[in-house]
Amino acid sequence: MKGRLKWFKADKKYGFITGEDNYDYFFYVAPHEKLPLSEECVLCFEVVETEKGKRAEQIVVESEK
Repeated sequence: MKGRLKWFKADKKYGFITGEDNYDYFFYVAPHEKLPLSEECVLCFEVVETEKGKRAEQIVVESEK
């Protein structure tokens, strides 16, 4: 699925992506991972169902604004 970065808290390494379906997906970036994230960048990701709801994983930056 594709979506846009809604917001990202760099010090905590988590944020939300608004998917093409207008659902906001939580995501977490592991401390060893480095994603060049900026507001409104386009991301491709896999949706995973967890006990707390849907989550974005395997995130790839497609383009940055």
